[in-house]
Amino acid sequence: MVEKDKLIKNNFYFQIFYHSPINSIPEIKTFFYLGANIYNHGKRKFKDEYYFQDAESYIKHGNILEKGDDPHAMVFFINENQLVMMFDINGLIIRLKELKEEIPKMKNFKGKTYYTPYSEIKKSIEGRKVRKS
Repeated sequence: MVEKDKLIKNNFYFQIFYHSPINSIPEIKTFFYLGANIYNHGKRKFKDEYYFQDAESYIKHGNILEKGDDPHAMVFFINENQLVMMFDINGLIIRLKELKEEIPKMKNFKGKTYYTPYSEIKKSIEGRKVRKS
């Protein structure tokens, strides 16, 4: 998990998604961090919003903030509570080592995709020891 005060603009961060009912197949997605509260004009319910551009969009279209609005750029925001799902490269390495121990043997899941609810991810992360680098 990356802490909000440790996010660095123009850096890449990673999110782990899980496919299958038993969360046995992790997928890592890469995102480019644009900054906080870029489009938030105090009209949303969250105090702070953290904006990311997906890696494919960044490669194809460049930094959306430098190029201006591009309808093809994939930009999204998350709130502070959702930062629990984002990792810097060091945090990703630690989490992958932990997953090596946690992932059970794969079972047949008939090609369906499932995502772990945020509440389960948060519970899992809060239950483990926090490592400081």
